[in-house]
Amino acid sequence: MTLTLRNAILAAALLVLVVLTGLWVFQSWALIMTQGWMAKVGVLPLYGIVLSTALSLGLAVSGFLACRRIFRKGNAPEMFFLALFLSTLAGESLVLTIAWVQLTGASSWYISTITRSIWGFRLSGLAFLLCASLFSFDFSYRKYGNLVSLALAAGWAMAIALPIHEPAHRDYLLWDLGDNASIGLVLSLLAGMIAVNFLLGLRHPNEDTAQRNLRAYASLILVLTWVLTLWFGPWASPLALPGLLLLSKTSDPSPYGP
Repeated sequence: MTLTLRNAILAAALLVLVVLTGLWVFQSWALIMTQGWMAKVGVLPLYGIVLSTALSLGLAVSGFLACRRIFRKGNAPEMFFLALFLSTLAGESLVLTIAWVQLTGASSWYISTITRSIWGFRLSGLAFLLCASLFSFDFSYRKYGNLVSLALAAGWAMAIALPIHEPAHRDYLLWDLGDNASIGLVLSLLAGMIAVNFLLGLRHPNEDTAQRNLRAYASLILVLTWVLTLWFGPWASPLALPGLLLLSKTSDPSPYGP
């Protein structure tokens, strides 16, 4: 895959972040002006939703930009997919859109659609983490475009196929899955398998052991962050910050070719 196509994929991810940021700015401003900080969305205060989605979006944008810079400097394959994973955390900001729908009295169909969209971001992020973990073993496949297409197709196909229904409570805003506990457990186990990939990669000898180890430890933190978003939504995103700090120490040029 040419460098131009890789940059095009990263540019597309950046465009998605820009759109989600613009949507968040507009909706937060409009809701605060019309409803007030203390408005209730179900049992949740509006200011809490605005704050949590702001943290999630801010970390997604800053993390994506940092990983993109590291990838361009060192060209480590993991960084390409970790950058895309971090961009998917911005999908948690759509929780504010659900609050918008509820406070404006729009059709509940929009809530179900937004719920599937949030899960599309989450499941695509899990697929990107899987792709990143493969390169812990010096995976030689370099057609990133094919991997990105497969990850997005798998993530959004599963999100569309997920059974969802309107919950009896509104303390989390998203609609419930068919069986929240069981599906959450299965997805957590899948994330655990990806974490094992990163751990096993630490034992694989290569020319860049120190840099690769830092990326693996940082990736474990990102996997944990993803799992916690299943239960805590946008409030879990800031837990990725320690992982970003570790990744910032891997910005030295690596032995990977362009």
